[in-house]
Amino acid sequence: MAKNIASHRSAQGIIYADQLKQSGVDITVNMSLEYYREDFNQFDELYVYHGNDWFGHLNLFGGMKEFPHTDNFRNFSRFKGKVYSLIIPFPDYFADLQHKIKLTTARGQYDDIQKLWWEVDWENLKRIQDTAETINPNELILYENAAMGDSHGICMYRPGWMINSVPFKTLHGAIGMGLESFLPSDKVEFKRLEYYFGNIDVRHHLMRQPDPEQATRELVNKYFDAALEIANRRGLTHPIAIYEPLPIENVSRAIPKTGWYEKTPFFGTWEERDNIRNIFIDEALKRQSRGAELFRWNEKLKNNIGELDFKYMEKPKSIHLSREFYPHWQGMEYNAPINQTSSIMDFLNE
Repeated sequence: MAKNIASHRSAQGIIYADQLKQSGVDITVNMSLEYYREDFNQFDELYVYHGNDWFGHLNLFGGMKEFPHTDNFRNFSRFKGKVYSLIIPFPDYFADLQHKIKLTTARGQYDDIQKLWWEVDWENLKRIQDTAETINPNELILYENAAMGDSHGICMYRPGWMINSVPFKTLHGAIGMGLESFLPSDKVEFKRLEYYFGNIDVRHHLMRQPDPEQATRELVNKYFDAALEIANRRGLTHPIAIYEPLPIENVSRAIPKTGWYEKTPFFGTWEERDNIRNIFIDEALKRQSRGAELFRWNEKLKNNIGELDFKYMEKPKSIHLSREFYPHWQGMEYNAPINQTSSIMDFLNE
């Protein structure tokens, strides 16, 4: 896993690591550069994070010839201990990579395969896949507090809370599915709940409506109606926290195509979307009650002209916050060298 504290992808892995730590696992995070441990067999167990952008197929940047982390994959393939796969069943990397090698060699392009690929322990990799146990860090300790949201929702994490972050989920879609459907467990009588949806709606969808301002007000009221219904039905003693949307970053920000919708990185001018965000907040403030309240936290992330400042965002591009600016917990201790007895890694690295 990359040591870059501004990486959204790595931040999710650090959160999983902390959930393991809170459950009693003596955890070492295997990160890049000076934090990297080449010999995985110095540990008894390996917890594998596959990235929060796993789409069901292996994407090797640079291909079999130029992929920059083949040595990491080789080292991982030689691990002989117990392996756990975080969140998802262990993917069939063995078949995927063997297929890529066969396609390349069938064309006689042997020079297009790094020599390090021949050092991978393919038999042991197959063993790892076949025997890996899937675990969900949320289920290790069933806390009575839960935070839920879209991909931005990982910033809500802190010890003592369960977290459910669902990439690409709009507020409109979440309400349609039912906010309770995002609860990370059906085995807990939750006492405190938080929701963080709406950034995608502001970025892509509300300005596409015939009357964006009215659509925003209606969406916020549906949001609070749904939250209040949950609060009343569950008899919550704490109001449900509704997180305010992020400020709008400058339109020059580079956004990966995975964050685009209908071939655009956003819809509406900066001014139009900022206005929609402010209406969202104003309407939420009107709807605050004992059952649901707006959590305001990100004014400090603005620059002197009211934009979300790039210095608070993941680097070098994209739309999320850097972990060091999360509102509750930043996990800074994981970016200091530690020496404990088990390991978590993202063997695809960044």
